[in-house]
Amino acid sequence: MTISRDVLRINAELDRLLAVDLDSQEAVLVEAFADVLRVTTREAEAIAQAMVEAAADGRSVAGLVARDARVQAALEAIRTAIDQTLATSLAQVGYTSTLRAAEGTEAMIAAQLTGPTRAALKASLVSASPEQITAITLRTTERIAAQSRPLSALAEQAMRRELRRGVALGENPRQSARRMVRALEDASDMTLARAMTIARTETIDAHRAAAQTVEEANTDVLAGWEWYTHADERTCRSCLAQHGRRFSTEEPGPLDHPNGRCSRIPVTKSWEELGFSGMREPKRAMETGEELFAAMSDEEQRSVLGPQGYAAWKRGDYPMEEWSALRKNADWRDSYTQTRPPK
Repeated sequence: MTISRDVLRINAELDRLLAVDLDSQEAVLVEAFADVLRVTTREAEAIAQAMVEAAADGRSVAGLVARDARVQAALEAIRTAIDQTLATSLAQVGYTSTLRAAEGTEAMIAAQLTGPTRAALKASLVSASPEQITAITLRTTERIAAQSRPLSALAEQAMRRELRRGVALGENPRQSARRMVRALEDASDMTLARAMTIARTETIDAHRAAAQTVEEANTDVLAGWEWYTHADERTCRSCLAQHGRRFSTEEPGPLDHPNGRCSRIPVTKSWEELGFSGMREPKRAMETGEELFAAMSDEEQRSVLGPQGYAAWKRGDYPMEEWSALRKNADWRDSYTQTRPPK
């Protein structure tokens, strides 16, 4: 069967609702990291006061940073604030959002089984169970936690590095504390960006897992799923090259790059395969990757491929099938990413 306009309409609405969920998730993260910086400023002042008192008493400031209980407690408070922020803010993968993805997939399958004579096929579709959606939600939350766990250690290392540097240079303790806060601000920018990438990618993957659960329960009517790229000015050449590619229902995906927005669209078997001979197949509404790219302006094509890639494509040295390659990642997950054009 081919993908109809009704199927694309359902997929577009799912994408819109997912974008709302992701925006809400990112807003929670931004506010939570602002709280971390407030805690850091307070605890840095406590560290500075301890260093001032140590210097006044003739005690070693270097030893204080390494062993003083007040300094260690302050650093631990900052570390705890970061850990709690990541734990509470990132673990917001909603059951309702994941369930919506499963229900949307079922609706896309049903939209392809049109007509009164196919009502029995539509009525026999199997939905995802509450237990399956719960398992996907919990598994995604655990993956987010595992991926974000190293982030607080990186931020703490940045703070300790500035404290050691201040002691070595003989800086005023309060100046060292201010440098520590700035170091965490810089580290927080990177940590926040990384946290957003983890949360966004894993949440989208949860939607894909929910879709796959429904598809695997309805293999009797499905021929597989197709990679769908939301083509706009942000689309990369790898995703564009994958657009329209068909996979079997048991394959996860789309395995696009981190932050990728691509979705999977279920495709039913032909009427002939479903036992309805002589039926006309509906007209395909989904464009191919080549058609999407051809509809772009020269400027947009150059933006997608880059100057070197555009020139190579114009020469015929960089065809679309070479724009994407699978990259292995044992620490997270494999993903299709854009290749380098030939020189």
